[in-house]
Amino acid sequence: MHTELDDDPVILPVIGLAVGAIGIYGALEFEQWGIITAMVFYTLKALLIQSCISMFMAAMYLYPHVCMIHLMRAGIMTEDNYPTNCCADAKIICGRAPCRRKRTTMHSV
Repeated sequence: MHTELDDDPVILPVIGLAVGAIGIYGALEFEQWGIITAMVFYTLKALLIQSCISMFMAAMYLYPHVCMIHLMRAGIMTEDNYPTNCCADAKIICGRAPCRRKRTTMHSV
């Protein structure tokens, strides 16, 4: 099956980069829509290209997305019980609220 996307070597990688960024945003911010968007893109890409290698790669990309969605829906992977990067410890301003966990030192045991 030959598609117009096969003719332009730039469009599909650029779309893939944008959708990959959306997927990363979804994973970092615990937003299911971002992860699902990436899953749909990888599935459609595998179905459109229809080669064994692209289907294998799509399966490799889909597996962690499916697992993340499953863990998020089960309540295992949430913002409350999986701490994200704490910018306060690194003294980097990144636009997030400070970490809620207590800061401990070696002397406060």
